[in-house]
Amino acid sequence: MAGRNAKPAERPTNRSNWNQVPRGVLETTKVEIQQTGSRSNEALQELMSTIGLCDRTLVSTCISLTSWKENARKDGVSDPSTEENRERNQIAKKEFAIRLLQRRLKWLKMLLDSAETNRTLELDAQVRSLASPDEGASDRVLRYETHLDRQLYRALDQLERLQRRRNGESVPPPLNFNLGGHRVFAKQSQ
Repeated sequence: MAGRNAKPAERPTNRSNWNQVPRGVLETTKVEIQQTGSRSNEALQELMSTIGLCDRTLVSTCISLTSWKENARKDGVSDPSTEENRERNQIAKKEFAIRLLQRRLKWLKMLLDSAETNRTLELDAQVRSLASPDEGASDRVLRYETHLDRQLYRALDQLERLQRRRNGESVPPPLNFNLGGHRVFAKQSQ
């Protein structure tokens, strides 16, 4: 039973379990409110130290869940109609707190799923970046590819000339132009 003697969620030391703390605190608080109708001071302190005032609605709802019988004893009120109103009010607060805790747990699960997706995408992007060559290697590959491409076209032109000569056609030699240090090969028209 996770009542007033419930231990607060232990803080994990492993980095992969960082998400277990808020989930554990929310679940512990929810179970305690479901079972006892209120929350213990220890559970409230753990909730506030974990969540702080980031979720004021949740914290103030949990703070308001003091036992109405304890308040009645402090106030010295014993009117049955007042007690009945306080009991209805306490039940409504309990139900609201449970719904709110369930929503926060769903929201936390959604955030954790999103974080896992982001972590997977980041890892995938890192693997892809390591698989591609660096800039210097890419430049060399492009230069070699251009060089091989030029050699291929020269070889195809030479093959075409040799085939025409073998077929008995008159084939003029290729024209070579030198434009600013770059050689340009051109075919002569027939």
